Amino acid sequence: MLGAFLSSSEAVALPEKPGDSSGSDPTVGTLPFIGGGGDADLDQTITLRGNLDDLRNVLVDAGGDGFVEVIDLGNNDGWARFYGDVRLELDADTLSNIRVAMFSGFEGGGLRYLVRTAQGYGSVQSLVSGYELPIDLVRLSKAGLLDDPAYIYTMHRTGARTMTSMETDPITGNVVIFQDV
Repeated sequence: MLGAFLSSSEAVALPEKPGDSSGSDPTVGTLPFIGGGGDADLDQTITLRGNLDDLRNVLVDAGGDGFVEVIDLGNNDGWARFYGDVRLELDADTLSNIRVAMFSGFEGGGLRYLVRTAQGYGSVQSLVSGYELPIDLVRLSKAGLLDDPAYIYTMHRTGARTMTSMETDPITGNVVIFQDV
């Protein structure tokens, strides 16, 4: 069952006009917005991609000691990148419209990761800089792999270690993600 946890990695293309952070909409939660990635540490982050309206609808709550950057990709599409220690609650009904991934960043030299679920550990995998690891939260939730917390442990080539956990809230059915950087 662990093999179904994550898909193969995919390259990330930045928009030609980097930085168009969207700060005009009211934010959900307590995370501050940053503009254009100028001050962003571009190491591993949880990302959400999709239609800007769907991005607003899927994010029930966001908080923590981190921050969020929303990049306008054009054609009403956006890429939300969450940096630092964050907690996200994602609406289960809207989740199928959003692409969730772990982005390896551009500056950390890539990372190695290990997945753990209640069923056990997966094997260590590598992800090079500039790629993302798609995470199909809808499929994982339906398969029961998020009934208990599932973890992605990472070791960056720079030596930094991080942990990301995902689980389904038993009361709301929403998916909660904790990123501890």
